[in-house]
Amino acid sequence: MTSSSVNADVSKQRSISLLTLLPVVSLGWLVIAILLAGAAYPGYSHLTQFMSELGATGAPHGIYVNMAGFLVAELLVLGFVVLAFGRLQGAVLLRASVLMIAVYALLIIVASFFTCDFQCRPESPTLSHSTHMASAALAYLSALFAVLLAALSPSQHSSRAFRLYSLLTWLACSVVMGYLISEPQWIGFWQRVYELLIYTWMIVFAFQVQRKTDAQL
Repeated sequence: MTSSSVNADVSKQRSISLLTLLPVVSLGWLVIAILLAGAAYPGYSHLTQFMSELGATGAPHGIYVNMAGFLVAELLVLGFVVLAFGRLQGAVLLRASVLMIAVYALLIIVASFFTCDFQCRPESPTLSHSTHMASAALAYLSALFAVLLAALSPSQHSSRAFRLYSLLTWLACSVVMGYLISEPQWIGFWQRVYELLIYTWMIVFAFQVQRKTDAQL
């Protein structure tokens, strides 16, 4: 084995390690940011209030929540996207799924810059608020579509267990999205359930890509 091939294998293994690490770190970063921001927001409820309210106009430490919390978490997701896309040679639907994850992350970044109005429930919403809510809604739909694409991927590109898991995740997310609309009094709870479902699926996806890549080494 030549030194160049050894170096290529080492580089690939490092990329694989980052591939599985990035979504885990992103989830941990987001959870810590939300918990710290919630603790610093008097009267804030994780069950009844949007996560976006922590970064809304007039919220305590809102700029830090958006830039050091949401933005950083999504940049980590985009790092995962870059690595995963490069590993999925020839897997059209899985690559499309990864691209939809990128759309999700980019739309959340847009929402981080265009904050919602105070408490995210204004009678006369500003342009920033409308942009924020539209971006967040499209982001959640993009994530839902990403999961569905993975569930429909051919057997040669993903395991049966992963496709089944993706289908169940898609169904669960669809139900939760319905609750996000029909039970606004528990919006915080259902939003966190949705995010956890998507992030957990993303982490499983990362390990699925790693397993497939390991088999090709």
